[in-house]
Amino acid sequence: MDDKKLFENDEINLYELFKTFWDSKWLISSITIASCIFIVLYSLSIPNIYRSSALVMPAQSQGSSMSGSLSSLGGLASMAGISIPSGNSNNKEEAIAVLTSHQFLEDFIVNNDILLPLMASKGWDAKKNELILNPKIYDTKNKKWAGKANAAPSIQEAVRSFRQIYIVSENKKNGFVTISIDFYSPYVSKEWIDLIIENINETMRVQAVSIATSSLNYLNEQISKTNISEIKIVLSELAKSETQKIMLSKSSPEYVFKTIDKAFAPEIKISPRRSVICIIGALVGFSLSLIISILLRLRKEKHNS
Repeated sequence: MDDKKLFENDEINLYELFKTFWDSKWLISSITIASCIFIVLYSLSIPNIYRSSALVMPAQSQGSSMSGSLSSLGGLASMAGISIPSGNSNNKEEAIAVLTSHQFLEDFIVNNDILLPLMASKGWDAKKNELILNPKIYDTKNKKWAGKANAAPSIQEAVRSFRQIYIVSENKKNGFVTISIDFYSPYVSKEWIDLIIENINETMRVQAVSIATSSLNYLNEQISKTNISEIKIVLSELAKSETQKIMLSKSSPEYVFKTIDKAFAPEIKISPRRSVICIIGALVGFSLSLIISILLRLRKEKHNS
């Protein structure tokens, strides 16, 4: 009988190590196969995630084309002691900040009524093209939330969840902006992207109209107060420019972002990468089986000593 040990003088006996693996080949094979089966079943249980993206670029600001004349006229008005309120809301940096702001996302979730699919979905039925709702979160039979006290998730929870699937990235070289959403349904992902672009354009347009209207009211008030004809002419030109800005803002559907590449419902999932999961799972199972075989050999040596 071979009494050689696996570890002798703090060194590994490679022959005994390989002999241990060979003697435990059925154990190693069983654990590895069992791990593979488990990891395959686990990977199949993970729902597919699809990414829909749209590429947009900053739209040409109608207000910026008039900025030169407005600044010169504003300078003349300032010389007369009249301060002209200014503001350019059609700004890419501001629009990107708004896109990722809590208030915009909160309004987007509420106004488009996406709280239920956002918070209760756990998958997508491709054949029926329907989202699969988690019964632990939403009771579809009774049409009510099944969480604590049957209360709907808070809007703060919804915003946090949306941020996890929502990506806004800017290409610093050309200024293009990519807006992406990762979700169970490729069609819902595409629909939400379209709504995001529509909502940001509308939000920025309303803000610009509000600022221009405020400026126009102020200018009209100053016109009625002054008796100096030159100043009235300057203020009238400024008022005319603000009126044009309001009209142009209202007539532009793509006010701040112009769509270059529209979002579409992708056919290929972005995750999970099941092949990678299975390979890693097989390697982990194989490594675990080797460790177990070594531990069993050491236990046997200890018992015999």
